[in-house]
Amino acid sequence: MAFQDLFGTAIAKFNDRVKTNADYQEVLREYAGRSLRIEIEDDSTYVIAFSANDASLAVSPTDPPEDMVLQTSKSILNRMIEERKVDPLDLLMGKIKVKNIGLHEVSLIKKLLKA
Repeated sequence: MAFQDLFGTAIAKFNDRVKTNADYQEVLREYAGRSLRIEIEDDSTYVIAFSANDASLAVSPTDPPEDMVLQTSKSILNRMIEERKVDPLDLLMGKIKVKNIGLHEVSLIKKLLKA
């Protein structure tokens, strides 16, 4: 569970920003009731759930939602976070698999993980 602290910290910061930043409040309004599942092959499954008031994290839930899904390896996710970008070759070669995630959701993920 290498990413639990990173995701937990990012969500706590996101929730703090929601209190004072209209952009973050808009994200919650738009995504309330939705979830982002991040499956990391050599780690765990993380689910970030959005409500009208905040975002929350669950680690390896028994029945993870199928809403927005990102599947990749630990090394690829580390590189995505460090470089703050997605390598298109990783997508083309199937090293990153997504379901119901478009460019708009990528900006959400970047905003959520903003340090």
